[in-house]
Amino acid sequence: MPFQFYCPNGHLLQANENQIGQPCVCPHCQIEIIIPAPAGYAPAAPPTPPTAPTTQPPVTSFTGFNPQNQTANPQLDSLNFQKKKKNFNFGASQAAAQEAENAAQKPEQKMNIGDPDKDDRLHCLCPTGHSLEIDRKMIGQKAMCPYCQKTFVIALERTVEYINKRKHAEELEDKKMAKFWFQWAIVAIVLAVIFIVVMIALSMSH
Repeated sequence: MPFQFYCPNGHLLQANENQIGQPCVCPHCQIEIIIPAPAGYAPAAPPTPPTAPTTQPPVTSFTGFNPQNQTANPQLDSLNFQKKKKNFNFGASQAAAQEAENAAQKPEQKMNIGDPDKDDRLHCLCPTGHSLEIDRKMIGQKAMCPYCQKTFVIALERTVEYINKRKHAEELEDKKMAKFWFQWAIVAIVLAVIFIVVMIALSMSH
């Protein structure tokens, strides 16, 4: 039976129940995701129990997106699953899927500095480095990365905007100190030259 779900960037997608848990690529933003189970979904056969009990408390899966605050595409796209070298493609080329994966591995190359004190939409890094778009109101909450399933607490210090702004401030401070010491070096050289000239003049006068 088909059902609807959202990708991490808020695009409305559709899949069948037999495709739950399979990896796929959003045809709009090229982000690789795992197809989630719909609310109230009950599998036909009970899942195999884990070999060891887990002690981790339940955490709501983090999508990094609030559908109510995002203008989603009103037209629902039917997803076409094509398995090519263990990559599921939604009608997009395999090269586009690989580019999306590379962008997820190196999000800092595509981000602007931004202002972590004013921007409402930020990009938080999970413990393994995946960039997740969040709302400022989500800071301080516990989340789970949809890519690596790592749980972490969303903090302002983990956002790309905060990290880039801090690096930018450190670079400005380094340039300021380098300019300061360069000016003092010039002053020292000038004083040394004046001292040498004075000593030569005094020696010639005698």
